[in-house]
Amino acid sequence: MLRSIRRTPEPTLDRRGYKRSPVTLPSYRKGQPSANKGKRFPIEPPTPAEVYALMDQCEDTATGRRNLAIIQFFWRTGLRCSELIALVPKDVDLELGTVTVLHGKGDKRRIVAIDPQACGWLREWERERGELGLNGVHPYFPVVNGPTRGQPLHDAYLRELVKMLAAKAGISKRLHPHSLRHAFASFLLDADVPLHHIKS
Repeated sequence: MLRSIRRTPEPTLDRRGYKRSPVTLPSYRKGQPSANKGKRFPIEPPTPAEVYALMDQCEDTATGRRNLAIIQFFWRTGLRCSELIALVPKDVDLELGTVTVLHGKGDKRRIVAIDPQACGWLREWERERGELGLNGVHPYFPVVNGPTRGQPLHDAYLRELVKMLAAKAGISKRLHPHSLRHAFASFLLDADVPLHHIKS
């Protein structure tokens, strides 16, 4: 006699107790190709003025100031989403002006330089971290509100953040965190940094 298979229903609430977006459910578009499969989009790195416009849209709250620091960090280090999420305070040395990426692409370790202006911006964020009671065991850019406070961010949040700020700033380009990585590469090229150093 065949027994009916009992399937566990998909959780409709996230870990904070809020209703989940259908996009986050495993059944969303199950068996269907992604909406942008096969499509290629041109690279459109934001200009410095557009990056500053993104920064201007960050609210004057703990979350907004953290998001401001994230945009600054993406722009002036060229890190990938996964690399930024994995950072802890010991990886960022503002005195030396360096960021140590322990597990980059291909699980390679590398050190990225930060310019003095960006270090000044990040000192503001580190002061904010201290006031929020965050310490060395928390990610460098954690969740700062709610029951998951101190936990790592998700890469989906970072992608949606850049998209939302671009919309608020009236920027028509298709922006995402990787766009800021391209903007960082443009910044280095303008500073006559050799291409083989930029491609790391």
